[in-house]
Amino acid sequence: MYEIKMSGVVVQAVTGDITKETTDVIVNSSNSSFSLKSGVSKAILDAAGPTVETECQQLGAEANEGMIMTKPGNLQCKKIIHLVNQTDTKKIQQSVEGALKMCTQNNFTSISLPAIGTGQGNIQPSEVADAMLDAVVEVVCKKSQNSLKLVRMVIFQPAMLTDFHTSMLKKEGTDAQEKEGFFQNVLSFFTRRKVDNAQQNEVIEIESQDMDPACFHICGVSQAHVDHAKQVIKDLIVKEQDFNLINDKALFSLSELDLQNIYDMQTAMDVRISFHKSSQEGAKLTIEGLSKDVLKASNEIHEMLKKVRPEETFKDVPQHWDDMPANTPCLSFPIQPETQEHIDVLKLFEETCKKSVLKIERIQNKSLWGGFQIKKKDMEARNGHQNNERKLFHGACHTTIDKINELGFNRSYAGKNAALYGDGTYFAVNAEYSAIDKYSKPDPQGQKYMYLCRVLTGDFITGTSGMKVPPTKSTTSINLYDSVTDGVSPPSMFIIFHDSQAYPEYLITFK
Repeated sequence: MYEIKMSGVVVQAVTGDITKETTDVIVNSSNSSFSLKSGVSKAILDAAGPTVETECQQLGAEANEGMIMTKPGNLQCKKIIHLVNQTDTKKIQQSVEGALKMCTQNNFTSISLPAIGTGQGNIQPSEVADAMLDAVVEVVCKKSQNSLKLVRMVIFQPAMLTDFHTSMLKKEGTDAQEKEGFFQNVLSFFTRRKVDNAQQNEVIEIESQDMDPACFHICGVSQAHVDHAKQVIKDLIVKEQDFNLINDKALFSLSELDLQNIYDMQTAMDVRISFHKSSQEGAKLTIEGLSKDVLKASNEIHEMLKKVRPEETFKDVPQHWDDMPANTPCLSFPIQPETQEHIDVLKLFEETCKKSVLKIERIQNKSLWGGFQIKKKDMEARNGHQNNERKLFHGACHTTIDKINELGFNRSYAGKNAALYGDGTYFAVNAEYSAIDKYSKPDPQGQKYMYLCRVLTGDFITGTSGMKVPPTKSTTSINLYDSVTDGVSPPSMFIIFHDSQAYPEYLITFK
């Protein structure tokens, strides 16, 4: 990531997926009818959902000046600005200026834009970068009334980032300054908190490690086959991606050494970490990357936070757990049939399933348990209530048992049997449902496996096919539902989209 400042406005160039942006506004480069379904525009409309496409059709049929603003749909922004794509750099500059002015007129503080014109416009990235930066200079440096605080240019192809960096350096003479080192910014971010109330919001992000992009060459008998293969690959990548938000006042108490260790996590664990400071909400830390890497980084940061908190709000592990050898991340302990623990689990199973239970094991995984408790605490704070957890069943194939015990319910192997209500991990209210062979496939000896899980269902709504994340709770909010259901009242199944929302507490072996 590269960053400069212009008249107090932070201007960033980053690589990434614009549909994941959380700024107030996301810009979509479309056609004259605002119906373009290719490239970045297709990704934005697909992620936003059909309601946004319908709104585009309606507004596109009305008189406009090559720019419309719609609701965000399923995106995490507040609004989407749709621009008519341009093939001339001067018109690109004018379009970007129009989008920035529209933000200011509506008192938005942040905006994310794609590299307009580098796709179907076929304009050189360096020329597009100059045009877009010229637009930023024109609006933020020459307008006295400006609400913008953050302008992000989100580049899908990492190779283009250098062109935008070069253009940003050219603007240093227009009230721009080079970004300070990240570590100095982070220190300033924490040490300035008591004396500087003028700056209401800040986002401080670790500069991404330069990496060679992976390239796929896809050949097929038709364009339809190639497009299908591309979509399958994209879905696999999305399923492996995860993020975790840590909202904790203890972030202010981290030492200089702790901050340096967090900085080093990016290269050590292949994650991206952002600090967010808000006068209303305090400090937040966001971790993005592969599910397993995000979980590892989150656990390490929470270990740091535990040391600086006055007292911990939850037990490290349940009191009834057996002792585990040092440096042992995960073990399964057979539960004796005569114990109350065994009786309670068996009772829940036999309420709807009359299969013969061979054994019940308790899964003890300190890392997964810690991540689950952190998510639970965060959900209780966001939802304003403690009715967020349920005990649900999940049928499993014998080939995935070790993975689930060690890594939890990663959607790449734990959520592949069903997708009717969304592309998440499915849990059943009744054991009878999870006992179906499709979900708990028998092993060569005829034995079957099912987990009794603790699941953070939180606030939920009916899911739909193709859903990647739960929908927003309202059209004016970026807060998402915590899970979705099959729509039955009461629900017979729940679907989660965040791996740390479920803990595999007991493994039941049955026939």
